[in-house]
Amino acid sequence: MNILVSAALGALVGVSLLAVVASLRGVRLFPGVGDALRRTQLRNERFSLWVALALAGSALTWVATGWPVAGAWVFFGALAVPLMAGSDASPVSEIDKVEAIATWTEQIRDTMSASAGLQQALVATASQGPVPIAEELRSFAVRAPRGDLAAALVQLGDDLDHPSSDMVVAGLLAATELDAGRLVPLLSRLASSIRDEARMRVRIEVGRARVRTSMRIVGACVGATILLLILAGGDLLEGYGSLAGQLWLIVVGGLIVVAIWASRKLGEIPQPERFVARRRFV
Repeated sequence: MNILVSAALGALVGVSLLAVVASLRGVRLFPGVGDALRRTQLRNERFSLWVALALAGSALTWVATGWPVAGAWVFFGALAVPLMAGSDASPVSEIDKVEAIATWTEQIRDTMSASAGLQQALVATASQGPVPIAEELRSFAVRAPRGDLAAALVQLGDDLDHPSSDMVVAGLLAATELDAGRLVPLLSRLASSIRDEARMRVRIEVGRARVRTSMRIVGACVGATILLLILAGGDLLEGYGSLAGQLWLIVVGGLIVVAIWASRKLGEIPQPERFVARRRFV
């Protein structure tokens, strides 16, 4: 028993020493765990409140109409609102991130044009990087001078987790392994390409905003029509009180769900696979 206790204490001491060494080298063992836990707790609290409101709305609908299917659709429809709102990243923040990557690429190019070395240029620009990617760049600025520059760049690519940053990281990795003499024109071309991607995303988002506005108008009109029918429909809605009517409500609600899912699927911008991440495992 004493041997097991001693071994456990020795393992804890070893892990503590490794954690201290990693901290001194700027390596994050559990990046963003505290913030992630706080965000998760806040989301869970809001979602629990939303579920309670959805249940209340569902019960009121069931009592007012006498249709259990209508109550179920109200519950699931209300439940889908926060899930759909948080299912993907904000388009504006995505565009800001792409533009920030392009800006950082231009900063590296300009700093190297002023006769600075690659590592010095990376650390200097990462310390004062654009706001949307400032946290990732600051972590890289801490890691880069204390260890392997190539490993720090790979970790930066994992932190940024974006195809545009993968292109920049791949170019910088090639410069660390081969020759940095032609890196400046490469960075210029990469920055121009990433700027073009940001402009493309802006044009796409303008078109998607028009579609979303049209969908909101159609949804509001459909909702107002349904509410008017429930309040003043009278004999028109008697057929939905039967079993066949409830089954038709299920069919109609299913068609609405499929239409909403299809419209959101068509509006997604597919991201290519991260080739820097794939490169490490090939």
